[in-house]
Amino acid sequence: MTNELRGDVKRLKNDVSVLKTDVSSIKTDVSVLKTDVSILKSDVSNLKADLKDVRSVNRGMAGAILDLQEKQAGLATRKELVAFKDEILKRMDGFTALLEDSRTRWAVQSDVLLRHHNLLDSHDQRLTRIETPRA
Repeated sequence: MTNELRGDVKRLKNDVSVLKTDVSSIKTDVSVLKTDVSILKSDVSNLKADLKDVRSVNRGMAGAILDLQEKQAGLATRKELVAFKDEILKRMDGFTALLEDSRTRWAVQSDVLLRHHNLLDSHDQRLTRIETPRA
């Protein structure tokens, strides 16, 4: 039995040695996992910071979009601009017609005034002939 016990002890020692190796391997794996968890924590922290930045940018973009929408609402539409242009052109056409009518009236008045002036000159000449004594 002693030989048997010695064989059992030898196998147990061998098993303990294998277990020690396994435990050492597990410790190494746990150490690697701890490092990985630390890296993951750092990555999560960085992602949270990035998320805050993205939210800040989104808020800024939303504000800019609202500003643009307000400015766009204040701008006239194409139809409104075309209607405004048409109204101005219509009024300019009326003003132009009024100027042309005034020119025509001025020309007619000038012609009438010239005729009256000529008639007055000829009348003055006749009166001068009548009033001058004949010799």
